[in-house]
Formats: sequence, C-alpha cells, structure tokens
Amino acid sequence: MGKTKKGKSTPHKKNPTGLRSIRDMESEDSSSGGPVATILEQLQSASTDEKMCGLQALSTFCQREQNIQQILNSEIIRVVSPLLVDNDVNVKQATAGALRNLSAISVEICEKMVEQDVFTPLLNLLNQYANNEWAPTAERRGPSMLDQKSDTFLQAVNIVWNLCESTSVALEFFNQSQLLQSLVRSLNHEVFGMEIGKFSLTTRKLLN
Repeated sequence: MGKTKKGKSTPHKKNPTGLRSIRDMESEDSSSGGPVATILEQLQSASTDEKMCGLQALSTFCQREQNIQQILNSEIIRVVSPLLVDNDVNVKQATAGALRNLSAISVEICEKMVEQDVFTPLLNLLNQYANNEWAPTAERRGPSMLDQKSDTFLQAVNIVWNLCESTSVALEFFNQSQLLQSLVRSLNHEVFGMEIGKFSLTTRKLLN
C-alpha cells in the first residue's frame, strides 16, 4: 500500500471495507467474548461476505503465537471445517487456505484439527475432485497462477500432508478413505501443471 497525504479524510478512507480488523477485535471488551467469538459469529453467518471476513480474520489471527491457545480452547476448527464444502467457490478456497495455515503451526494444532473432525469435510472435498474429470483451467497453469478450483485442491492436499505428517491418526483416516488414487491422477504434470504434480508426488511418497 502506498503512502497517503494528510488532509481531507473520511471514515471510509480509514476502513474502506467497513469490517473490523484483528486489532479492533482484540481491543473489544472481554465480556463480548473477544476475537474468537467474533470470528465464530462471522463463520456461522448466512452472508458470504461475513464468512469471507471471518476466514480472513482467522488466517491473520492464527499467525500470532499468543492467540494459539485461544484457538485450541475453542470450537473454531469444528465450525470452520464444513466450509470446505460450501456452495461458494470463494468460501471453499479461503477455508482451505485458512486451514492450511492452521495445520502448518504445530503438531498440537493438527491433533486438535483431527479431534474436531476436519477430515470429514476435507475428504468430502477431495472426493469431489476424485469423482469428476477435473483438470486445471488451461489458461491459468502458470507456476503461481492456479485457477480457484486448482488452488483449493492444492491447499487441501497441503492440509492432508501436514496432518498425516503430524499424527498417525490422520494417516490412518486418509488410508481408510482410499483417496490415494485421486492423487496418483494429479501426478500428470502435462494436465495438472508442475506445482500440483510435484506436490502430489511428494504427498504420495509420504502416504505410502
């Protein structure tokens, strides 16, 4: 973001989205439940915009080490996980990204994700890919230009990788799902591109 000149200012200039930042939520009175309660409320909203705001807030919130215990003490993973199979493709993609961020934090977080049943919607999402003749959009196969559906798939496989690497329970769940074949299909870099192909190959080695 570039610098802005001092002078005329309006409230929407300071906050063009009208949505509260993590700093705003963290400064709320504790009686309101704090930022986790606010994120939970947004994630359970019927509004796509509210869900997207909650997912963005969660992705930012989990980057701060002092907030991890609040996440572990809450039901936020159980609430956010079903959004992996939301009808809105933007919500699916943002959910996969937020859960990928969480799964990369620690073994303890991964164990909590398994405990709070992230695998049911995660495997349902991957089944959607396995049961369709899906391939990345041809014009978006550049190294950092994946289409939404491909990016969501890559984030989901990242989650599987992180969970299976952290806990044997996750590995057992995935092996029982018999979804490995869908990863084998994505090894074809001529169809799926190098980014997905290379990551799927590495994940297959882990799962074997």
